Amino acid sequence: MTIFEKYERLTARKQFTPQDCHFTFDGDDEWSIARVFIGEIAVGHAYLTINGDCAKLDDIVLQASLPHWNQMLRRMPGTRVSYRGRGIGSIFLRRVLDWLRERGVRRVWGQIGGGDPVRQATWYRSHGFSVDTDTRRIERELLPQRSPALANGIAPHHRAKK
Repeated sequence: MTIFEKYERLTARKQFTPQDCHFTFDGDDEWSIARVFIGEIAVGHAYLTINGDCAKLDDIVLQASLPHWNQMLRRMPGTRVSYRGRGIGSIFLRRVLDWLRERGVRRVWGQIGGGDPVRQATWYRSHGFSVDTDTRRIERELLPQRSPALANGIAPHHRAKK
């Protein structure tokens, strides 16, 4: 299967899964850029400023649409593939928060940017952020990652009896 066929198959889905995406994180201990890819195409980015155990989410953007490769190759104008509203932003934000947590960050904050502030506030709240609608400030505490056993309600020292 060519890269173009793979990309066409991925973008035809209504909802994306974490397995459809891959991520890169570049930068240093104070400033980083995260990117999310579908196939070989970067479809979003986040800018992060890290200061000790606190990080500012300077920007998180998911492309509204990108030209569909197959149509570009055929030189047929106008066909676009939307990446919004299909789960990629949520997958990306969770991965960014996990990456920050792995680096010892305990609090994330930022500002709601341009666009629809009501929709953005709702989206951030759905991901555990508090939102001040007057100042557009978002904030969330990051708890340490729980072990898979604890996440399933099983204490690691309890074992099944034989």
